[in-house]
Amino acid sequence: MSSSVSSMANTQTIRRGLSSTSLSRDQLVFLAKLPSFLNSSLDTTRIIHIALEHIMSMLKVHTAAVYLLDREKEKLRYWTLSEHETRRIDAEIPFDENSMVGSVIGNRFPLIVKDAASSTFALSTRPETVERDIESIICTPLMGRGGDCIGAVEMVNRQDGSSFDSDHVAFVEQFGHQVALALDNARLFAEAQERTEMLERLDRRKSEMISIIAHEFLTPITLIQGSAELVAMKQGQSGENLEILGMLQSGVERLKKLIKQVKSVAMLQDGSIAVNRSLIDLHQELQVVEAIFRPTAAERQMTLAFELEESARQIEADADLLVLALQNLVSNAFRSTPDGGKITVGARSENGVIELSVADTGIGIEASELPFIFEKFYEIGEVDHHSSGEHNFGAKGLGLGLAAVRHIVEAHGGRIQVQSELDQGSVFSLQLPAE
Repeated sequence: MSSSVSSMANTQTIRRGLSSTSLSRDQLVFLAKLPSFLNSSLDTTRIIHIALEHIMSMLKVHTAAVYLLDREKEKLRYWTLSEHETRRIDAEIPFDENSMVGSVIGNRFPLIVKDAASSTFALSTRPETVERDIESIICTPLMGRGGDCIGAVEMVNRQDGSSFDSDHVAFVEQFGHQVALALDNARLFAEAQERTEMLERLDRRKSEMISIIAHEFLTPITLIQGSAELVAMKQGQSGENLEILGMLQSGVERLKKLIKQVKSVAMLQDGSIAVNRSLIDLHQELQVVEAIFRPTAAERQMTLAFELEESARQIEADADLLVLALQNLVSNAFRSTPDGGKITVGARSENGVIELSVADTGIGIEASELPFIFEKFYEIGEVDHHSSGEHNFGAKGLGLGLAAVRHIVEAHGGRIQVQSELDQGSVFSLQLPAE
């Protein structure tokens, strides 16, 4: 294809770069300023319109066009701007490798037609909407990142009637490089947005499935619990049978608690749980948390301490959700701290922000795991090696507790932070607006 092009009397394949062609000062200034114009948008059409307006003004041409090749390499989407047409053209044509644009894209080298009237180059494949009274043409490739040719840029006819020369080609080629980079940025941004939207849809669907599964599990579990209670009520049960029934009921209660946790996280994420704010006494709510975990602390010979500043006594918050968040943090602290360790719950106020913290002297968290611990179903460490029991050292849950805490804090307009070192323990901090 390149040999047939180079043999045409009035057509040149330009293979020289800037090293052999000097650009004028105005052209260099134009190229220096161009990125700031192109990077003002991440919309493909907008970038191309900006590019065409600036290059037409600089080169004083009748028509400028940008062609982009689709992924299947079957079609060209093109945009043109003409001196004679105030409207912009945005359409598609089939990709023809024998056309001038097709040859430039295929060979990845610029072309210049100095006298279209006597040229045998296949110009008939150009879009009918583009100027056909052609005298002189420049067409250069748009080279994206990685050396891919994503399309071409074309200039048609100088306004003063003169022909284009190799210096013009070098200038348009450098112009095309900058346009290609801007279009690459726009493409990458669009792909990132598409992936983000897809992940958000999948996450919403996952939350919906969690709610459905949790609802379906409740029916058989309720039947099991009811049957166990009926059997336990019968007269003449032996002590062994009653013990077995007690274990069954305990297991059912734990399953129901897990299902409730799953539903809560799903509802928090999709916003179906309302945050009912009121002025609450934070110290009283922390006493609720203390009452829940004091028996566990005594059983495991651990210290459960509360360090509360009087200035952090009142806060505008949903009491039930706040207690749930603290429960999850304290529960995690128990599971990551060996027997005999210490857990400290703190509350302090500073600059209109109330900070609640839960610190432990446990095993800590690997730095590589910290970015993921607030994701649903993420559990630290090997899930196949853990203790049983809800608050035993090393016990594992569903990986929903910290996800619930994050959603609760964000629903209150706050943020959560964690500091941790292996074998030194962890500190989780909830920073909430006081009002």
